[in-house]
Amino acid sequence: MSIQFLGMIGHRLSSETIAPVGPIFDRDYIVRFAQTHEAAGFDRLLVGHWSDRSGGRFGRRRPFLLAGGAGMCLGFMLLFAPPEAAPMATALWVAAAYFALTTFYSVYAVPYSALPAELATTVAGTARLVSLRMAFVMAGVFAGAVLAPLLVAAHGGGREGY
Repeated sequence: MSIQFLGMIGHRLSSETIAPVGPIFDRDYIVRFAQTHEAAGFDRLLVGHWSDRSGGRFGRRRPFLLAGGAGMCLGFMLLFAPPEAAPMATALWVAAAYFALTTFYSVYAVPYSALPAELATTVAGTARLVSLRMAFVMAGVFAGAVLAPLLVAAHGGGREGY
């Protein structure tokens, strides 16, 4: 099974509140992090199994793409709009929203990743589709990086801008 990192890994255990200790590149920490992430990927296995065996008038992948896309929108809205509450309640809200977001991401991403192999009739066709997909992904990342700060500033900046 391959390991897919959806997020960020450091080269050793450290953060804003945890002082770095030990070697600069802690091999054991990286291995534990990767194994934990791989073990937690059960939702991707379930979604893959489910979408591979589904069917119906909307096709095998389309219901997952629609549900995952809508769920990710909801997850993002919940994640970035926590209620004004006590710190622990806000932390629980953010944790639940993040869990929902990553779960719906799996519902979307797993069938989406399988599409090029199903749509193309040759290996070259699959490679072409994946290349086009990645080109549009990079264009979207660039547009988001450029436009997001402009949109936040246009709506007052700070928490209100978001």
